[in-house]
Amino acid sequence: MVSSLRTVATAGASLALLLGGCGEPNAPVSAPRSIAGAAVEVVDLQGLEAFVHARKGRPLLVNFWATWCGPCVAELPELVAATRPFRAAGGEVAGVCLDLMAPGYEVDTVLPKLPAFLAARGIDYANLLFSEYECGPLGDRFGFDPVLPVTLAIGASGEIVEIHEGRADAARFAALAERARQGS
Repeated sequence: MVSSLRTVATAGASLALLLGGCGEPNAPVSAPRSIAGAAVEVVDLQGLEAFVHARKGRPLLVNFWATWCGPCVAELPELVAATRPFRAAGGEVAGVCLDLMAPGYEVDTVLPKLPAFLAARGIDYANLLFSEYECGPLGDRFGFDPVLPVTLAIGASGEIVEIHEGRADAARFAALAERARQGS
């Protein structure tokens, strides 16, 4: 019964996400988990905030994406390539996978597949799996409409200096990296 309710609630949240809004809350996965040796960590909103805060003092790009989002997956190679100089100069890039907002996606099935998915696309920066099924607090906290993909440019001060909603190309990612480097 709980699984059926979660599926119904998750389906509603997913449809709302795809249409530009968020659905009703669903219980988040509470225990952060990761796979030994994998570059994927499971975080809730507080864990994501802590991740961003721990990088204060360095410019940061945070890309919100999902494996089921065509524009998200299409932009990943350009994000990797365009941010290599940024990362070589001390900037950081992090991906936040929002797969759990779609029906049928659960931590136990998504987490084991993510490292291979990322490796197949040459993704060589930190990636987090967002464990919550509701997107409202995420958008509220970071100041964007949760329509994927979204990339945040965060200055070394820890302040968000620019938000790009929608697919970005290499030139746009390079500009976001420069904006993060310049800070607020």
